Amino acid sequence: MFLVRGLLPWLILWISTLILGFLGSFTASFSSDPAVIKAMQDSFPILLVGGGTFLVFLFFHWLFLVPKYYVLIGEEFIQKHGAWFFAIVSVLLVTIVWVAIRFNPLMALGAVIGSSAFFISYGFKANAEQAEKRIIANSSTMSDISKFFTWK
Repeated sequence: MFLVRGLLPWLILWISTLILGFLGSFTASFSSDPAVIKAMQDSFPILLVGGGTFLVFLFFHWLFLVPKYYVLIGEEFIQKHGAWFFAIVSVLLVTIVWVAIRFNPLMALGAVIGSSAFFISYGFKANAEQAEKRIIANSSTMSDISKFFTWK
């Protein structure tokens, strides 16, 4: 929790405003200096495109790949064509980058970083689910502490 809520925002601020420096980005979060505020405001478009790309990919992942109870018309059809998720988000990423590069090349980079963050977290989640299934399958012969140490 501390890493996600504390260190991750600081890391994002540091990466998006490199002119502040590593420790400068930490003090910037508590500063009201106009130069610092300007540097942070200049990084907002990059952060918004990156975060927006991540969230749009997360929505399409939920729409196409996450098992659910069907409520709306067409949900079952979409669920059956889950492989289209990868095609749709690929075309979407190309479109976002193509539009963003006209405004600011760093916005295009933010979109690519957002998609990379999604696929990295998707891979970690899939790996954790496989490890959980493997541990549950062997749970009758393993102690709790050995389950913890065999998790990879």
